[in-house]
Amino acid sequence: MVSSDTTLMVFGSPLSQPSRAIWAFCDINKIPYEKREVDLLKREQKSPEFLKINPAGLVPAIREDTPGQEPFILN
Repeated sequence: MVSSDTTLMVFGSPLSQPSRAIWAFCDINKIPYEKREVDLLKREQKSPEFLKINPAGLVPAIREDTPGQEPFILN
């Protein structure tokens, strides 16, 4: 269960079917999340900032931030 002070960020691209599937899953199941679009055509998935989230440089990636804890990243 995600606590109310937890932030769930889903990084993806509209060009990526897996990203669209995760966004749809969260919407259908009313899971609160922040949609973070990554522009694949501008190669944002290879930027140093995104590579900290997913070193493979692939979307989708999910980051969960809970105050007082290390971020949990699923990619």
